[in-house]
Amino acid sequence: MSEQDHRTNQDRAEALRQQGEDKLREGRDAARSALQEGQQKAGEILDDQKRGLAEQVNSVAKATRSAAEKLREENQGVIAGWIESAADGAETAAGNLRDRDLGDIYGQVTDFARRQPAVFIAGAALLGFAAARFAGASASHSYDQDRYVSDRSPSRPDGYNPAAPVSTGSPTAPAGSAYTPAAPATHTGTREQS
Repeated sequence: MSEQDHRTNQDRAEALRQQGEDKLREGRDAARSALQEGQQKAGEILDDQKRGLAEQVNSVAKATRSAAEKLREENQGVIAGWIESAADGAETAAGNLRDRDLGDIYGQVTDFARRQPAVFIAGAALLGFAAARFAGASASHSYDQDRYVSDRSPSRPDGYNPAAPVSTGSPTAPAGSAYTPAAPATHTGTREQS
């Protein structure tokens, strides 16, 4: 191999290496851009969720304040004061959710948990209890709604149809008809408890 062929091969190798580096750089830039875009979209989604949660907390605060006012009208001032304090706390929390970055909120919560672990654990337990009660009530309401709809369906497996007329005895034939009763009705008109 001549020196000129050797240089030509080195030039080709250098050109291929440069092309490879360029493609690698383009790929890194595209990945970085996609990551930044994904982070931005995730941040927007989290901000929307944060705003929605802040609105919900604020409506809970309004409802709590309304309950406190009714208790005041019923001369239950001490309890009303406690409930108003809870409403104030909920309004403060809603404002913090709206106005602060999630990282700041997380930092504050972890700092509070380190300073007051017993209060934090008690609060977390209360929130968990409240969430479980809310979920249970929602599930029960959904079950009741489903049952309400299915109770009115003529295609229930047990054949019960509350919309069907209930027989109170042996049917009688209308005057002048050839109707003869076949068998007494077996449905008593009461629902079985499940």
